[in-house]
This record gives sequence, structure tokens and C-alpha cells, in this order.
Amino acid sequence: MELIIFLLLFLFLFLGIPIATTLFLLSLIGFSLLKGIPLIVLAQDVITKLDNFVFLAVLFFIFVGNLMARGQMADRIINLSKTFLGWMSGGLAISGVVACALFGAICGSGTATIIAIGGILVPSLIEHGYNKNFSVGLIGTSGTLGMIVPPSVPMIIYAVIAGTSVAKMFAAGYLPALIIVGSLGIYSFYKARKENIKRINFPTFKEALYSIKGALYPLILIFIIFGGIYSGIFSATEAGAVAVVFAIFVELLIYRSLNLKEFREIVLNSAVSTGMVMLIIGTAATFADYLVTAQIPVRLANFFVGNISSKILFLLIANAMLLVIGTFLEIASAIIIFMPLLLPLIQKMGIDPIHFGIIFIVNLCIGYITPPVGMSLYVSCGMFPEVKFDLLVKSLIPIFLILLADLLIITYIPWISLAVPNLIK
Repeated sequence: MELIIFLLLFLFLFLGIPIATTLFLLSLIGFSLLKGIPLIVLAQDVITKLDNFVFLAVLFFIFVGNLMARGQMADRIINLSKTFLGWMSGGLAISGVVACALFGAICGSGTATIIAIGGILVPSLIEHGYNKNFSVGLIGTSGTLGMIVPPSVPMIIYAVIAGTSVAKMFAAGYLPALIIVGSLGIYSFYKARKENIKRINFPTFKEALYSIKGALYPLILIFIIFGGIYSGIFSATEAGAVAVVFAIFVELLIYRSLNLKEFREIVLNSAVSTGMVMLIIGTAATFADYLVTAQIPVRLANFFVGNISSKILFLLIANAMLLVIGTFLEIASAIIIFMPLLLPLIQKMGIDPIHFGIIFIVNLCIGYITPPVGMSLYVSCGMFPEVKFDLLVKSLIPIFLILLADLLIITYIPWISLAVPNLIK
């Protein structure tokens, strides 16, 4: 029966049925085949799973991301990165990667990062001689850093499902994100040298001071979020609320970059986006409950433990599986569906759930730039219709291989993920 359920999952996704509808239908079929369970439990379960204070952070960070994308904060972050990195060989491309990381450190959303940074920086990259497909592909890939650099919406969801600390999950993302930023920066440097891309002039002291002054409020916001969380002043959810208030104050009253009509649109769009995410989370959690009720995680754990004793081999298989899952499944759904299956396995294998969380999220981020679904690819092509999908995918092959190498490093050197969280008391 379970095999039929999973075959239906792949079939429904292939047919393009919305993910929330797919998961609810499969839960309905699964629970109806289990005797003694009233189906009214399904509706109750969806609501109950969403009754968690931590999920408020999802709304807050989505709203902050949309606010910054429409306001001036994104522009000022880009200008800061260009000023201090643009003079290097490949510096403009490197500044794009860093700008995505900085923006992601505030909003926690990959899609918002691509839209905010890509809309401004991609035309500038093309103007300075970078290949169009490379420019769109690099920023589209770097945009996924919004899900690795804390605060990250997927990290919040993972922490709730795995029963780990949100603050420690956030802390675990710093060094892996630095590795990915560094590797993409090195590739950008190599690409610029190979194609003889002209550098931007070295900034004067006045220009450097102006860019720092311009980006002062976004930098203060980053400090407030992480300083508040790690000093224990407020939780990750409260940090999101503080970020919303600060961003509204800066964009509306200091920068005056938005009028009330635009602000109203941002509020509505954020509410719709949050509603979609929460509906997926609720239905995915219900489907995960069916899997647990059917004892699939226990049976899977017993099978793996009985046949695979090597932690190295298990992590290799898990990576391969997650890469495939990430190519067609939205990241929140993937976490909620598959984490309950994998949690007993990683516990029996002695793998730290925080380390595995980073492995999980990095895999699914790579999935966002992998066909056939590759959400970041479609967002990028939607922003720049002149870019052909097949040529964009071809230009991403070197970046994809770089990210796979980063993934293996992060997977087999747990210290990278655990060094910072272990400092938190």
C-alpha cells in the first residue's frame, strides 16, 4: 500500500497538481485505508500542526524580504558589495554573490533574494561584459544562499520538525554558507580572468565611506537580528517581528522609498505567500503523520541499520536521495515529508541532527537549480525572458559541480556545521 502511495505522489507531481492538494489527497487515501482512524482527524491535524508560535517567523521574514526587495535596502547592500569587491578581477560577479548572502541574512528567502538582487545586478553584469547566461545563472544560484544563510525559513521548519534549537540551526549555517560563497567567488574570479572582463575602478575613500553610510541601516538590522538571538534578548520568532518593525521604519520614514499603496501591496503579497507556504506545511505534516502511523520510518530505519553499517555510505545514499527529491519537490514539503522518515535513521547512525539539517537544506538548495523543476531556474528565466532555459542550464554545469564538491565537504566534515552551534550555551 505504501508503494502505491509514493507512486501516486510522483504521478500527481508529474501531472502538475498543486503540492498542497497532492499531499492532502494522499493523506486522505492513506488514512482511509488504515482502519479505526476517522477522517475528520485530517482537517483537525492540518490546523493543529500550524498551531506553533515558531511558524510566525515564516510570516515575518517573508514580509521583510518583500519589503526590502521593493524598497532601497537591497540597492544599498549591492552598492556596498560593489564598492569593496568590484575592483577585483571578477569583483562585480563576486559582489553579487556576497550581496545575495547579505540579503539572505536578513530576509531568509531564496526567491526574494533572486528577485531583489538579480533585478538590479544582472543588467550591470551584462553591461560590464559578462555572459548573459552566466550572469543570470550565478545570481539565480547565489539566491539560494537565502535558504542557507541564517535566518532561513527552511531552517525554522527543519528545527520544528527535528525538535532542535532554531538558534543553533541558524548558527550551523554560517561556515557552510562561507564555503559556498568562497567557491562561487573563486569561480567568478576564474571566469573573469578567462574572458578578460574589465575591472571596476578602485573606490576612493569618499566612495567607500558613502557606501558604508548608505548601507548602515541594513547592517544594523543584521546586527539586531543575530545579536538579539545569540545574546538571548529575544527568540528567532521575536527577531523576525523586530526586523519587520525596523524595516518598516527605515523604508517608510527614513528612506521614504515606499508609498502607502505600495506598502499595502507588499502586505497582501506577503500574506498570500505565507498562506501558500503554511498550507503546504500543514498538508505535508499531515502526510508525514500518515507515514509515521503506517510505521514506515521504523521499517525504513530497521532496513538501513540491518543492511548498512557504514555512516559514510549512509550519508552518500542520503545525499543522492535528497538531490533527486530536491529536483521536483518544494523545500518545505520535502523537509516535512522526509525528515520524519530520516530522523530515526540519523539517530541510530549517531549523526547530529543539526549537521544533517545543513546537509538536507544544501541538497535541496542544489535541487532549486536542477532540472526538471529547478524553481530558481524558472524564477530567473521569468525575470529575464530573453534567456533560453536550455542555455541557462548548460551554463550552470560548472556551478552545479562546484556545489556538489561543497556538499561533500560539508557532509564529511561535521565540524563545519557544528563548530559555531557548539559555542552557544
